[in-house]
Amino acid sequence: GTSLDWPKDGKKQILADYVIFYITQTQRQLPFPGMVNYFQKQTPAYIVSYGKTPYIWVYKRQQPIKALTGEAEIVGRAQIVGYHISNANLTPDSSTSIILYFLTRDQNLPENEDFRVSLVDTNGNEHGVWESSVENQWLADSIVEWKGQLTLPVTLTPGNYKLKIALIDANTNAEVAYFPFKDELIPVTP
Repeated sequence: GTSLDWPKDGKKQILADYVIFYITQTQRQLPFPGMVNYFQKQTPAYIVSYGKTPYIWVYKRQQPIKALTGEAEIVGRAQIVGYHISNANLTPDSSTSIILYFLTRDQNLPENEDFRVSLVDTNGNEHGVWESSVENQWLADSIVEWKGQLTLPVTLTPGNYKLKIALIDANTNAEVAYFPFKDELIPVTP
């Protein structure tokens, strides 16, 4: 395989097929505590021990993550690294689970804010109904998996759509900010 460098922001670690932590990284919480905690909540694929002391933990990514590039940041809030769509064959009147992967900054998400995911056509019209999971939890300076369900309308015309991820004020349903992905196309087939 190809080894990657170990950046302090955690982006490459989220996207890597395998991530390896040595004992010194876990003891010192490097590169930052939120990333170490994220991986320690998972079951390692392999552990190397010396005697009865674990020294190395190998974590395997559980599902494919589509990396996002470009303007993938809401300044001061978060950077979105990628997403996972459980159903790659979207059709009108279908639903799919989506997980968004964020690197959060030092701000908590206010209780009245949530995310909305939709598909956008060439005219800028948004399609789909998004329901965030009740178990979503936003932690500052962490890796956050934000889960939800996108249901497409039966009247949706097959074609290529842009993915839109927006931060909204849940009280007014008003858009606070959004992650624009100009080149990210999601196919919807008949």
